[in-house]
Amino acid sequence: KAPEGRGADFLRGRMLAAMEGNPVSLSDRGSVGEPPSEFADEGFCSEDDLVHEDRHCTRLSRHWQRRHAMWVLLVSGVSAAVVLCRHSATAIGAARGVEPSLHAESHEGDGEVGLALVPPTPPPAGKRLWCIGPPQPPELWKPNLAEPGVSVKVLSYNVFWWNIFVLRKGNGNSIGKLIKSAMNPPFDVMGFQECSDFNRVLVLGLLDEYTAFQGSNGVCMAYRKATWEMLTVGQADVAEDSRIQFYGRRTAQWMRLKHKGTGKIVFFMNHHGPLPVNSGGLCGGRNTAINLMMLIQQNGRPGDSIILVGDFNAGEGSKTLATLSSKLARAYTTGYLGGIDNLFTNVRNPTRGEDLGNGGSDHDALSAIVELRPLGSVAPLPPGAGLPASKVPKPPPKDRGQCQCKCEWAAHKDACDTDDTTCCWLQCCSAVDPVVAHV
Repeated sequence: KAPEGRGADFLRGRMLAAMEGNPVSLSDRGSVGEPPSEFADEGFCSEDDLVHEDRHCTRLSRHWQRRHAMWVLLVSGVSAAVVLCRHSATAIGAARGVEPSLHAESHEGDGEVGLALVPPTPPPAGKRLWCIGPPQPPELWKPNLAEPGVSVKVLSYNVFWWNIFVLRKGNGNSIGKLIKSAMNPPFDVMGFQECSDFNRVLVLGLLDEYTAFQGSNGVCMAYRKATWEMLTVGQADVAEDSRIQFYGRRTAQWMRLKHKGTGKIVFFMNHHGPLPVNSGGLCGGRNTAINLMMLIQQNGRPGDSIILVGDFNAGEGSKTLATLSSKLARAYTTGYLGGIDNLFTNVRNPTRGEDLGNGGSDHDALSAIVELRPLGSVAPLPPGAGLPASKVPKPPPKDRGQCQCKCEWAAHKDACDTDDTTCCWLQCCSAVDPVVAHV
């Protein structure tokens, strides 16, 4: 039963605060155990009373302490239940390689970003598909590669936000440390996927060197301000997840940059593709690719060197990569999950690529150098330095009959690593593992 009389509103307020996820404090005035002003007429001890050991004051104080302790325990239990539910929802709802829909909320003064899971709502059945593009991809231009030339160092990195920054609280700045270790020479442009706050990625002094942009739906990008001048910047939704594995719409962000030393112009785009893997999402891979190229055509200019990076959630054999490859060169991929992390460009020069390791993410960081100079002046790549072989795991068999399963176990670390050939393994692990989901 809720308390009645003096102070009841105070205790109810704490319960509501706990249920809403707000911090529950034992005191509104800072001192541990100090009663709030609502209880001032219930016989609480003043400092003078305590010094003189007033027995009446002590009895009432202990009576309040017992009542308060009982309600603090109740409120703490409610708070713990709310936190546990949120963490369970985050772990279960987030597919490997895909961020859950997260809403970043700044808290002044503490320098931290609080994240709360926002359950996505699939679009109603029968609604006209907004992401259907033109029937054919647009024509794109050739880049201006005349001398003087310049080498552009590119980074594309899925930073595994829900795991690294939510569950592991930044993992000791492992993402920033990996980037910092590869800064010789520095990156010119960087694209991040599953990135909900670039301030937590570009740490260790990196933000002093770069201008960064936070995009919608978990994408961020940055350019090195010492050597590049920004001309335009923007973003647009280009795809949407299928209802089979729905997290929301998918965004492409771009920036048009001018090199301060040579005048060369780069049109840089960063994208995180729709789910399930290799499906192209709600409107299919061909439409996703055409929408990306339409944005390039509409916002770039003839002569721009196009660099498109991202975790496309589409690998070898997908319509997304096949359609993009009809107009752009697939210059490098890490090979992860059949080559879903990629760099596309209209620069047909040899591109030196490198896997930097994962820094705690489930994706390797992709690093590449794109040469904006005449083809004859670019050294050929050494043997084995081109596109790596795809690292696609052997898929499990598809047909396992019908089953009804409780799938909480599948959210635990490594739970889906070993296929036990059961129907429930396929059903439950499809929700958390992109490789299983696309089989």
